[in-house]
Amino acid sequence: MNLYLFNPEHDLALAHGEPHYLPPKIVRQFAQDYALLPFWYAQDHSYILLFSEEQQQFLDNYNRIFNRPIQGIKHSQIKELTEPIKVTPWGWNTTLREQLIKKGIDKQYLPSLEYVQKLTQLSHRSFSVNLLPQLQLSPYFCGESKLFQSVDELEEFVLSHSYSVLKEPLSGSGRGIMWCEQNLATPLHTWARRIIDRQNGVIAEPKYKKVIDFAMEFEVNSSHQCKFVGYSMFYTSSLGSYQGNYLLSDKEIEKRITQYVPLKELRQLKEKLQIHLTDLAGSVYQGFLGVDMMICSFSDTPLHRIHPCVEVNFRMNMGLVAHSIQRNFIDYNSHGEFTTYYYRKEGEALAEHKVMEKNHPPIIKNNKLVSGYLPLVPVTSTSRYRAWVIVE
Repeated sequence: MNLYLFNPEHDLALAHGEPHYLPPKIVRQFAQDYALLPFWYAQDHSYILLFSEEQQQFLDNYNRIFNRPIQGIKHSQIKELTEPIKVTPWGWNTTLREQLIKKGIDKQYLPSLEYVQKLTQLSHRSFSVNLLPQLQLSPYFCGESKLFQSVDELEEFVLSHSYSVLKEPLSGSGRGIMWCEQNLATPLHTWARRIIDRQNGVIAEPKYKKVIDFAMEFEVNSSHQCKFVGYSMFYTSSLGSYQGNYLLSDKEIEKRITQYVPLKELRQLKEKLQIHLTDLAGSVYQGFLGVDMMICSFSDTPLHRIHPCVEVNFRMNMGLVAHSIQRNFIDYNSHGEFTTYYYRKEGEALAEHKVMEKNHPPIIKNNKLVSGYLPLVPVTSTSRYRAWVIVE
């Protein structure tokens, strides 16, 4: 039996490293508001961990609309489960493992501490730094990334580039990123020294002229083989934080990417990644992972190139959620967008939800969304986070 749960504090917990990490209040709110997000990628006949009766009502309604047999379970009911459990979180860390043990789940159904430690090593951005040179397959590829364990060496790198991107080694989804214009100013200098002390390094990269964000999604199966799941094409804020995905078929995403680079280069990259990820992670990790990429533009030929490894996320991710929604819940002839948003004040999310619900009523046929607005998680007067799709 699969028990799904959404723990968006995963990256923060990995960076913290201890089993008793308490995430900020707003991140705990994120976990509650999005508790039902696994509905859109969970296997049939699974459980989803919920916080409220209102979420259960939402789940019952969507089970009916989309003809799904998903069950909700509250935190207090976990200890009542008697059948063997496969817990499927957003991502594994020592904090979550400890919490589930306290809730009554037997250790035999949870990953070992050794597994979580190895996952932490894989999730360190140095993994991407080391993988990137192996993916420079032709002139159609670009990318430079280095791990610095000295502020002086980091400063030399920054001075040698017009613009640089500095990253914490353990962080994700657009967090832990600093932008730098050829000068390691005092606040950045202080930040870099702190991160080097805490995480044994800072990642630095040149800033590229980005045209498209996309990703290749994979799964490492029980046979220790890394297999391609699909593409995702997403968009971010000006500071690099994730905002949403385009709901497009793999064929359509390939079509859009190959306006800039040859298809054979893209497919060669896919094959190489499956080989490298199997070799590097197949014996250590099991589950989903995503490799974020981008198309960059240059003044010389080739005018467009693939940055093949911006970062690797060894966990579930929003691109995989969007891929599942597009494949399983959207009409074949329709396309749209999957969007996430954070609201600073209570009531704002509900107000916007009501406007979109009125102006874009959903049309659902044969358990598929044909057009309109569809909230992916309940929206209430206290919601601070929304997730929705709008389809044409």
